[in-house]
Amino acid sequence: MSIFAAVTPPEVRDRHAVIVDALGTEICGTLPVGTVLNVDDLGTRFGASRTAIREALRVLGAKGLVEPKRGRGTITMPAGDWNLLDPDVVRWRLRSPDRFHQLKEMLELRAAFEPEASALAASCATPDQVTELLSAAAKLWGLGHRDDPEGFIEADATFHRLLLVASGNRILAQFAPVIEAILRGRLEEGLTPEHPAEGALDQHMALAGAIGRRDPGEARRLTRELVEATYAESRSLWEPGTP
Repeated sequence: MSIFAAVTPPEVRDRHAVIVDALGTEICGTLPVGTVLNVDDLGTRFGASRTAIREALRVLGAKGLVEPKRGRGTITMPAGDWNLLDPDVVRWRLRSPDRFHQLKEMLELRAAFEPEASALAASCATPDQVTELLSAAAKLWGLGHRDDPEGFIEADATFHRLLLVASGNRILAQFAPVIEAILRGRLEEGLTPEHPAEGALDQHMALAGAIGRRDPGEARRLTRELVEATYAESRSLWEPGTP
């Protein structure tokens, strides 16, 4: 017996990811609650083995999207059962007809915790973390003046991840992948402005500076203004006619 674990070939991993992504998108999109997902039918559709389909359904089950029912098979579950903070579920909902409501909910969530995370970072960040935040803010500012949306989103996600980690609260730090998913999802679905607002770029710089100066109140205020500006910028998506 080999002492080495079996390695799944890249093409198999890629096919598995395609199946999970396709089904996740459909469940979060247009598939009615209670739809039965037949393993054989899905195997024919994706050209995959029963084992591969079952593994994909297991992954979706772990995210709350499906559940096996005795005598019925695997069925799709209502949104109330989904892990709405799972980064994949965030992305799939942003592809759905419900995407604007998803965006609204995520911005409301950010407004609830990011200002306090910034205040904590101003009190708890180490000198190295402050240096990283200042560097990330400067990089974000520079990319905001170039035609590089992918690079900008990467830098924005990095800034917010560093901020949450610098808060010293490990639970808050676990929201970083959620924020990255919403930032990337907005870009992929064309829900971001063509160019970032100049004021937002300056405020990221000011926020990093406030954390470096150990000013929790200012850090909290700047973050609240940033999130509120993003909310106002996006509001017309779920409230047509809003200026």
